[in-house]
Amino acid sequence: MPTDPVRRYLQYHYIAANPYAYASKKQDLTDADDGSAYSRVHKIYHRLFGKMVNIFGYVDVFLIDVETLDIVYSYQKTAEFATNLGNGPYADTNLGQMVRALRKAGDRDDFKVTDFEFYRPNLGQPMAFIGSPVDW
Repeated sequence: MPTDPVRRYLQYHYIAANPYAYASKKQDLTDADDGSAYSRVHKIYHRLFGKMVNIFGYVDVFLIDVETLDIVYSYQKTAEFATNLGNGPYADTNLGQMVRALRKAGDRDDFKVTDFEFYRPNLGQPMAFIGSPVDW
């Protein structure tokens, strides 16, 4: 359970109160209907990331703040959404290690690929990750 109020808020609205099934349909929620700025932006970009997932056959897409290591967006909305990859419950996963390595490298053109691991947020299914810095 996140202790930070922002993380709790996001996990509540997009995971706990989400009417869709975990790890299969949570991504169908495009707007938490809470009137927040996050939900307004989410509604716009979530559809675009959904197209990326479908075109490339990804399981998920994450946006991670390079400075804080907070997962600020997840297409699939599994348990790692709104957690921190520096010190949160998934910091020691291949995803957390990859993100910290990308941050340490500091190269905008870098990318990393992880090996597969049994990944708890996806109900223990084997997952591998590909990451690269993105400038907005």
